[in-house]
Amino acid sequence: MTDSGSSGSPDHTSISVSDGSVLDHMSQPASDSGPGTLDASSPPAGDSGILPTPDGSTPWLAYINSPPTRTLSPIAVIGHGTVTGADSGALSGQTIRITGSNSGITFDFGREVGGIASVMFGTASDAAQTVGLSFCESSEYIGPSSDGSSGHVYPDAAYYQTEGFLSAAVTPSSTYVMPTDKLRGGFRYMSIYLNTTGWVEVTGVTLNFTPAPAMSVPNQYPNYFYSNDDLLNRIWYAGAYTIQMDTVDPHQGRAWPAPTTGWEDNATIGTGTSVLVDGAKRDRTVWPGDLGVAIPTAYVSLGDLTSTMNSLNVLYAGQNTTTGEFQRSGPPLHAAGGTTNSDTYHLWTLIGAYNYYLYSGDKAWVDAHWAAHKKGVAFSTAKIGASGLLGVTLVSDWGRLGMSGENIEANAIMYQVLVTSAALATVEGDTAQAATYTTQAATLKAAANATLWNAAAGGYHDNPTSTLIPQDGNSLSVWFGLVDDTTKAPTLLATLKKNWNTYGSQTPEGDPTKAMISPFPGSMEVAARFIANDDQDALDLIRLEWGYMLSSPKGAGGTFWEGYQADGSLGYGGAYMSHAHGWSSGPTFAMTQWVLGVAPDSAAGQTFHVIPHVGDLTHVEGLLTIATGKTVSVSYDHAMCGDFNMTVDSSTNTGSVGVVGIPKFGLSPVVQVNGATVWDGTQYVTSPAATSADEDANFIYFRGMSPGKAVFNFYPKQCT
Repeated sequence: MTDSGSSGSPDHTSISVSDGSVLDHMSQPASDSGPGTLDASSPPAGDSGILPTPDGSTPWLAYINSPPTRTLSPIAVIGHGTVTGADSGALSGQTIRITGSNSGITFDFGREVGGIASVMFGTASDAAQTVGLSFCESSEYIGPSSDGSSGHVYPDAAYYQTEGFLSAAVTPSSTYVMPTDKLRGGFRYMSIYLNTTGWVEVTGVTLNFTPAPAMSVPNQYPNYFYSNDDLLNRIWYAGAYTIQMDTVDPHQGRAWPAPTTGWEDNATIGTGTSVLVDGAKRDRTVWPGDLGVAIPTAYVSLGDLTSTMNSLNVLYAGQNTTTGEFQRSGPPLHAAGGTTNSDTYHLWTLIGAYNYYLYSGDKAWVDAHWAAHKKGVAFSTAKIGASGLLGVTLVSDWGRLGMSGENIEANAIMYQVLVTSAALATVEGDTAQAATYTTQAATLKAAANATLWNAAAGGYHDNPTSTLIPQDGNSLSVWFGLVDDTTKAPTLLATLKKNWNTYGSQTPEGDPTKAMISPFPGSMEVAARFIANDDQDALDLIRLEWGYMLSSPKGAGGTFWEGYQADGSLGYGGAYMSHAHGWSSGPTFAMTQWVLGVAPDSAAGQTFHVIPHVGDLTHVEGLLTIATGKTVSVSYDHAMCGDFNMTVDSSTNTGSVGVVGIPKFGLSPVVQVNGATVWDGTQYVTSPAATSADEDANFIYFRGMSPGKAVFNFYPKQCT
């Protein structure tokens, strides 16, 4: 997006730098003179954020975007105007001199980062010199002003904001450290511009990396994913890093209401040591809809359930104790409740609670919140009318249009809430409530299919009076099991595929004047395709949409965007758009849960499954920590002419029971486990490896797998 807008009034607060000169934010809009050579798609070799693989035995480590230390330095610098000492674009410790008004330098950190910057100054021509610091995620907005983060001009067209610093004095040849409240949560490029006519010397820049504050070593992940496809590997780790960027200190949220100028990231948004928020740059707030994708990604990559719990705690703390209504977001934005609240985000809070219990097994947490949870469900079920469908009255949502009435997205989420709440009621020993929820879910499912399904149109209508076939509601109907027969999922997925273009899957329920692509419902579509065994299209969509975000020079590199336009240009106001947004991380959890195939079936992995969706991949391996001290590692190879070999190691899972699904690839195979035949091509052969086996059109399922290491071999081998 090239809309430059107005920058507003200059911020005249300033700080002194060397020889008594002052550091002052400049208010000019970003120019087009940004360095086109700074490519977000491919960080230079030697980037300190990438771990080496000295013996080749852990190749996945090369894909980790997170730095090994919390003190970072930029990897490149480029000058604008009259600059000496930065001609080569490399950093070698030399002094850089900036001379003349509007001259400046841009430091490139190689990918999205966030934290507190420090600038080392040398001397200056005189005490009257002033410079400004600016930050941006995309190279499109490199210039004297920062991209948008505070929200004080959004959603109008003044995208180039005047965002400056508080005053603070430093002595000559000293280091300026940004105030803590001026933390910049997400950026790749940091620029220093001179707005006076003399000169200033810069001798160095460092960054205190603040995301994921509870991780002592930021690049040590407990889980991993690796395949023969380089792009898919990059995407898995970019989703993990997106979530890492979105895990923040609960006292470093975005201030709201926004300051008149500049930004403040000093709001208290939760408790504990870290919370999971929507975006790194903004909003830096707990949004329950975003958690629908972010929580599963945080679990499969970082194994971070504490931040999930802290985020849910703040949402439950904000619940209306009389009505049961949850706020649309956590503090300080929870002031946006009332008439601008959201039925769907209310429901996503309840789904988040179930996901937390499924992953953690924290029954004490469920016990403490069960009464509030039931009240929250009752708030929504009271809106189920005579038709059997939820009628939406709180119309705010993730940014889609037409959220009202008996909406398919809202009803698919309502169905999942009833199903998962029935499971929680069983955990709580509340059998009567579990039965009620189960009955309500069945009634709603029947009503949705009777009222909203249109076979001729190839999907579910947005609501009974609409002809729109939305991406979110149709995808969720498959993901959450609202579809009531086997023909509907392939039909609606074929309809959604008609929305694909060269940049991704377009979102028809978005603003039609902008023709948007949203990776939030896009993540839902990926999940739906895997569940419907549309594995190849799922992988192709991941490569298409998330591959574009990684390859585009518009991006920050190594993280996924809030959304963009159907022509590939930046959405959500361009400069205001978040380039590290948790709701866009869906392929990461999808590749663990379906491609690798590992997921828990009951709380804390007491039962789990390994059911791989192979697609066109020939090698996949990885590990999921399904609960504290319990891991499941999987490695499989599949030559495209038919043979399949897989090793599942669940040796740490004492007391757990597993189901392993072996894909059939349209064949009737013989399957061996640890060298013994357990399936003779048509039926189970008694074996100590499993208690039973059965099949459907796509898989042979071995049930009751006890902990241990099992090697599965698929015959006949058709490769020559």
